[in-house]
Amino acid sequence: LCAERPALRRVAELAVAEKTGARALVTVLERALREFKFELPSTSCKKLVLTETLLDNPAKVLGEILSSPECVKGDIQVWLDEVEQRTKVRLDLADEVRERIL
Repeated sequence: LCAERPALRRVAELAVAEKTGARALVTVLERALREFKFELPSTSCKKLVLTETLLDNPAKVLGEILSSPECVKGDIQVWLDEVEQRTKVRLDLADEVRERIL
C-alpha cells in the first residue's frame, strides 16, 4: 500500500469530521479499504495506491482495478498455474484467446 500526499491530507480531513480523535484515522482507512482487503488478495494485484478518489469512492476504484486488463491478465495466469498445480495438467492459452477473455 502506497499513499499519495493529497490522499493523506484527505484522510486527516475525514478523520477531523468524525470528531473521535486519532481513532478516526483508523475508521476512515478501514471504511475506505474494507472491500479491498476481501477482494484483492485473491487477485494478481500487488500494489494499491491510496488516492483521494479511492477515499471518496472506494467501490469505483475497486471495480476499475478488478476489471483492468493488467489485473485480468494476471488473474488468468494465476488460475492457470493453480489448475496445473492441482491437476498436474498444463493448460496453454494462445494470446488471441487471452485477448478475447479480456
